[in-house]
Amino acid sequence: MVSALWGDAGLVLVTSVGLQQPEQVFGWDSVVRVALTSQQMSDLQDFIGRSFATHDGAIVPVVPGQHAVGSYSAYYESVQRYSALHTCNTWAADALKSAELPVSSSGVEFASQLWQQVLKLEAQGAH
Repeated sequence: MVSALWGDAGLVLVTSVGLQQPEQVFGWDSVVRVALTSQQMSDLQDFIGRSFATHDGAIVPVVPGQHAVGSYSAYYESVQRYSALHTCNTWAADALKSAELPVSSSGVEFASQLWQQVLKLEAQGAH
């Protein structure tokens, strides 16, 4: 209980969809496409890359993840800590913010809090 509130080691789940569309792996109602400039994509990739913990310069998988047929997933150690106040949804909001998208991570702990913002991005055709 204390770890949940104050935080513990975080993990990053990486899923490769292979030749499939993301919607085929995650579900049609779980994917929103947002157009990014080259700079936004670079900034987003940098943010994600800085989230991984490294050992001797390499990122290290912790355990395999759940994955659909034709995809691969694994959990990797993260430099970020996980807590009740800094969840995967907070991290995702920070990732989108790093790409200069109009998203706030403040108060984002639950998926619905992030999803509302992401749907606005889609509706606005965010760049």
